[in-house]
Amino acid sequence: MVANIKYYVGIDGGGTNSRMLVTDENMNPLLRVVGGSTNLDSNTKEFVLGNFDIMFAELAKNGLRKEDCISLCIGSAGLNSESSCKRMEEMIREAGFSCRASAVNDSLLVLAGAFSGKPGAVLVCGTGSIAYGMDADGNTIRCGGWGHFIDDKGSAYWIGKEAVRRAFFSYDGRGEKTVLESVLKERYEVNVLPECLDRFYGPDALNKTEIAQLSLVVEEHAKQGDAVCLQILSDAADGLAALVSAVLKAMRAHCKSLIVSGGTIENNDILFELLERKLHGVYPGFSIAKIEKEPIWGAIYLASNRNNL
Repeated sequence: MVANIKYYVGIDGGGTNSRMLVTDENMNPLLRVVGGSTNLDSNTKEFVLGNFDIMFAELAKNGLRKEDCISLCIGSAGLNSESSCKRMEEMIREAGFSCRASAVNDSLLVLAGAFSGKPGAVLVCGTGSIAYGMDADGNTIRCGGWGHFIDDKGSAYWIGKEAVRRAFFSYDGRGEKTVLESVLKERYEVNVLPECLDRFYGPDALNKTEIAQLSLVVEEHAKQGDAVCLQILSDAADGLAALVSAVLKAMRAHCKSLIVSGGTIENNDILFELLERKLHGVYPGFSIAKIEKEPIWGAIYLASNRNNL
């Protein structure tokens, strides 16, 4: 590593882990680091600062001084307001950086990485769900991403929660019979479904990530033809299509393409195809593609462009 080299830092911060990329002034990668969560909604300030310390310690180990950082951008889960972004920027300064530091919602990294400051629309669907767009005037439009209590329809968490709901409706006769009823009994080792209620309520209840993992069960049995699982994914696609439609309407422009990112929409082929079909029904000729560039490159783009999103 060359001493005293000038560099950019981009951080893609998640609820479980974070990825840091360091490049030189010509965008050549110098260092990649994986660290802990930077989500201020689910972690204390001290916890996040501790994760920063661990990641930033790798800079010194590789001969990079904090004072030589030109600019840093972090896009993180949990940054949903101007005040939360400012709080994160202050924490970056507390961590020892005096350079320009910007903090944005992690979904904006996808937008920046996919379109490099040009107009476009993105949908991010992982544990949660959110859509963003940027119009020809540089205005950003957001729809969704208000958390699992209010929103996140179509996300892995929403799909997992629906799996539980439909299983119980199958059990008590309010809904169509589904394999999910027996799957949950086997998964949680109970004889009758109500015996697993403590998995969803009380001090030992499953957390958000564990509920989201049930989306994989829905995908598996949708592929095997379970009608309820297929309906859950169709409803999920409706929710995602509504996010995208709201953004496109607000953009008031002829946006003809969408980039999608996030483990749920990228890896669940049935959900992707359902979404594509629903959007094509409203927007003929509309193209949908999975992101090719890592979102962390969006953080580098934003760090290196003062006239950013």
